[in-house]
Amino acid sequence: MTRISPALLGFLAAPLLALVACDDNAPPPPPPASPPASPPPVKAEPPAPPVEVAVAVEVEQEAKGAQGGAPPAVPLVIPGVGEPGPAFVAVDNKGVVRIDGGALTRLEGAPETGVRSLRLGGDGALWASSMFGLFRLEGERMREVTRGKGDNFQVLASGEIWAHSYDAVHHFDGSAWSEESAAAIGAGEEPLKGIVVHEDGRVFVASGEALFVRDLSGAWGKFDVLQKFRGPNYFDVLTSGPTGELYLVGYLRLLRISPEGQGAAEPVKMNVGFGSLSDVKVAGDGTVAARNIYDLHVRAPDGKIKVVRARKDFAGEQVVAWAVADGGRLWVATDAGVTVTGGGQARVDWPMGSLPEIAGSVRAFAVLGAGPSSIPGAGTVRMGGLRGRIMREELPVGGLDVEICPTPDLVYTKTPCTGSPNRLKAKADSDGVWTLKDVPLGSYGVAVKVGRSWQITMGAVVREAMQEGLVLDTGDLRLAAEEKKGAK
Repeated sequence: MTRISPALLGFLAAPLLALVACDDNAPPPPPPASPPASPPPVKAEPPAPPVEVAVAVEVEQEAKGAQGGAPPAVPLVIPGVGEPGPAFVAVDNKGVVRIDGGALTRLEGAPETGVRSLRLGGDGALWASSMFGLFRLEGERMREVTRGKGDNFQVLASGEIWAHSYDAVHHFDGSAWSEESAAAIGAGEEPLKGIVVHEDGRVFVASGEALFVRDLSGAWGKFDVLQKFRGPNYFDVLTSGPTGELYLVGYLRLLRISPEGQGAAEPVKMNVGFGSLSDVKVAGDGTVAARNIYDLHVRAPDGKIKVVRARKDFAGEQVVAWAVADGGRLWVATDAGVTVTGGGQARVDWPMGSLPEIAGSVRAFAVLGAGPSSIPGAGTVRMGGLRGRIMREELPVGGLDVEICPTPDLVYTKTPCTGSPNRLKAKADSDGVWTLKDVPLGSYGVAVKVGRSWQITMGAVVREAMQEGLVLDTGDLRLAAEEKKGAK
């Protein structure tokens, strides 16, 4: 199947809803050096009242400052290297769920939707970044500390927060946010891609083609360690390892960067071969894992590399969230459900709908140490139903083919959901209404065939949690207006 780059899918699959027409034989575009243009705005409505939704692009929340004095966080018990620890999963319409000791516990106060990332802060607390703000775990409850500034952030032991958005670096001193534009740090108009605060206080920020550093005096400059790596590199993620080293991943390479002195960069062998890297994560024991289109490449501290393949080593193909724990154990959420595999332990699969506590669109993982020593097995797959109506210019459109799956493809050879392990098909009746029963509880996008092309939802249409045995009304899907013949 011809498919678009996962990096581009990640940019386009924003949580708002839109429809875009796709041609059956459209070729995949090359990896972009900058974010692609947004699709034309269209409308989508819940059952009542009608609401128009614009193009599927996240709009960053404005910072609102701290909400009063923050009490000290109740720190997690941080496991030693290789020791068991809890795992946390963020799921749309569920919130954040803790998995530990074989039990799943939903954290009170966590954002129920829009979580972008889960991270362990330097203050010993778990933090969640969402479109609504930054939340900190205190005991068994999460509390909003401040408005967020993007999903890439780092919390220091002092409680200070450094983050970046598309075009600025942000700093929260405990009471208010300040920011410096990408142009001010030397990145020009290039989008910013990652941020790491070194233990000595220097701040490193990556753009698509360069690495910048803020020294202890507050001055920014280019960290010139990338000269020998000819571009375009399309750097996408900057992170750090347990001994302070930096990892920078681009379309063609993964670099390990020493931040000491003048710095030095060297490529990290990951046995990629054909493909394109789009993400990197580093465990507490130094295990490095990178994503290569559909597969995951895991490099152990001793240099041994294992390729963990989609559909073979974990269920599904479209990876939507993942994490690596000490020992190389992977937590992978796909269009088929969640798989926990590797690390010398037995593989555990949770098919979509088999674990009600995390049934839905998984957005992020955080796994401490080697992860839980005991995790529950899959239960019976729970089923519900979905219903919707197809409209164009205030009139229902009947007789159209409909299919649903967790992540419809933007570029395809047959249909947007062909190959998905959770693909279901229906046909709209004369009133434009389509209904599907026996749907595993989860989150789905919808594709509608109009003529020879398909129009697909960008993001899930399930705006609330499905319930077992009940049919959820997803509302109206509005097709793009027909072009009149002879129109210029």
